[in-house]
Amino acid sequence: MKILILIATRNTHLLDIAYQHAINKGHEVYTLNTYKDNKNDRYKGVSQFDSFTDPDPFVKVAETLQVDKVVCISAERTLERDALIKQKLETKSIPVVANPLEVIKNLSYKDNSKNYFQRKGVPTASGKVVTSLPDVESHVNQHGYPFIMKKSRFSGGMGNQIIKNNSELNQFLGDNPALDEGMVIEKYVSGVELSMEIVGEPGCYTFMPMVYKGATSVEGIHPLKRLRYTPFENQNVVKRVEEILAT
Repeated sequence: MKILILIATRNTHLLDIAYQHAINKGHEVYTLNTYKDNKNDRYKGVSQFDSFTDPDPFVKVAETLQVDKVVCISAERTLERDALIKQKLETKSIPVVANPLEVIKNLSYKDNSKNYFQRKGVPTASGKVVTSLPDVESHVNQHGYPFIMKKSRFSGGMGNQIIKNNSELNQFLGDNPALDEGMVIEKYVSGVELSMEIVGEPGCYTFMPMVYKGATSVEGIHPLKRLRYTPFENQNVVKRVEEILAT
């Protein structure tokens, strides 16, 4: 089998592992680290594109190489691009290991995620999308401090800010003038951060062991900077997560 592996990160450790695994299985493998875009003078005369969002150049690479399958090791900024690659190539009978576009739109747009959880009865912090200062003031009057402001786009925590008082709110709004583009405002809830990956294909999914990432902090210390371990052994929490998943 001829495989194309796409990844977008400075750290090529995962790419090296995936490449060697595929080689050991006897496949012919092509790899492409799409971390660098070509929006600079080094690419004079070459059609410019955004490697983090534009699927078409990578669709063309897969077609030119005549690969049998594409594997996307996605980063936060490439989730939607990789979903579009999957959508385009699978209409050409080239399977792509990536999340489907519908899933990514629910994941990458926090207001969509919140609405999805609410429809499914999954507990989630109270909040909404705000597009103006009166919207923010309304939330403060109703819920008080502390609360969290998040970019409505993308699934990770980059750019999120815990707001504890008026001074911090004014500073945050001064640093983020494009409020009209929409931000998510949520009541701050303390607790622990857990992550769990789901891998598989329709009709056959495997839930990986939960990873404990540490307690959340009103001081804004991100749990990723702390010791992580797996499997997470608090059976009460594990059981509750399983109950939520079953819904």
